[in-house]
Amino acid sequence: MERNSLKSVVMTVISCSATLAGIAFFLGITATPGSAYMLVFALPLLFAVRLTASRSARQRPEAARKERLRNIVWIIAAALSVGINIFNYYHARHEMAVSAAVFGQYYARHGRYPETLAAAGLGGKISCLRYHWIDGKPLLLCKDPLLLFEHYQYDFQHRRWLEDNGEPVADQPEDET
Repeated sequence: MERNSLKSVVMTVISCSATLAGIAFFLGITATPGSAYMLVFALPLLFAVRLTASRSARQRPEAARKERLRNIVWIIAAALSVGINIFNYYHARHEMAVSAAVFGQYYARHGRYPETLAAAGLGGKISCLRYHWIDGKPLLLCKDPLLLFEHYQYDFQHRRWLEDNGEPVADQPEDET
């Protein structure tokens, strides 16, 4: 009797560890900035795997309870990933608005744009921003939090953010002045 209960405990620990490792991997590929596009692939795959596991567990009542618990944990992980990506999106929009306002205020005070982010008062505060001078013109970029290789560029002349293709961002961040 003890041998069976010990085996059951060991198998439960291994199963829980595998589930937690899977969740950590899932969150690693879907909840990091720039990887929200992975949700398009990961969520349907997750749904299919969980549905298959639930169907196979129906024939064994003791396994059905564990699968329901796993499904709840995976739903929480998926909701957490979506929530993190929504937060990253709105946080980047806020940072874009703050940086545009700071650059506008700096230009109004000094009649020119700053040489560095630190000179504008943004040094190290906003992680998605990159600021350079190219051919005597300022270039302000903000990394898109949802897509890996996309970025936004600030148009200093028209005071607006542009997509990679040069089109204005559809939902321009409001000025935080």
